Amino acid sequence: FAHRIENKRRDELGDLANNVNTLGATLEQNRSARQRWIAEISHELRTPLAVLRGEIEAVQDGVRKLDQSGLDSLHGEVLHLGRLVDDLHTLSMSDVGALDYQMDTINAETLLSKFFDANQSKLDEHDIKLQLSTGNFTATEATLIQGDAQRLEQLLSNLLQNTCRYTDRGGKLIVECKPVENNADGHITHGVLIDWLDSSPGIDAESIPKLFEPFYRGEQSRNRATGGSGLGLAIARRIVEAHRGSISASESALGGLHIQIRLPFLVNNA
Repeated sequence: FAHRIENKRRDELGDLANNVNTLGATLEQNRSARQRWIAEISHELRTPLAVLRGEIEAVQDGVRKLDQSGLDSLHGEVLHLGRLVDDLHTLSMSDVGALDYQMDTINAETLLSKFFDANQSKLDEHDIKLQLSTGNFTATEATLIQGDAQRLEQLLSNLLQNTCRYTDRGGKLIVECKPVENNADGHITHGVLIDWLDSSPGIDAESIPKLFEPFYRGEQSRNRATGGSGLGLAIARRIVEAHRGSISASESALGGLHIQIRLPFLVNNA
């Protein structure tokens, strides 16, 4: 794959040589990506397995008693390993286009309100104050989108987990849902804009473009000690793209992370 054809021709054979070089470069990149993916998966699985092995061997050697505390610790590592495997499966299925989506008409405002009503306890547990704004639509503006409610809830759940893991206690989360109209390449597009802003700690500007890459963690707060696998935002991006939307990250005015999601309205929505 590393071989390249030296080409100085400008005819059909020259075009063929350029195409062969492009093919070689693409295959080389894919092979490198696959090798890196396997190495990262092995690295991620090795950590919880090593902890499990160490704790079990400590019990076998009599160094540690198999009491309720020890069982809780082992159970926690098994749960962590299970979540990691589930996330890997979701991400891999999404990459090959095999993740199942059951599209239906969904009200974005209602989806957000119900989600946070059901997950308020998680915010309370981490002492994070929520400010939810979903009243920015006029009576003539619908908030209907075409989407899979279960997958969109998974998207919101991943964002919430990210906020709870990396936001200091006593922090704040602002979520705003509003209509947006873009004029891109001469085409008017209508949709829903969801702004998700949490408070400090933040992440350096150089790391922000890499946040949606699988297994990526910034050096400051995104680490294994907080329990994150580095897959949540990667899965979130796959879900948004499957809904013909876009997702981006930037520094939050609150000192943390600002996630912005754009989802298109239904075709017949004006």
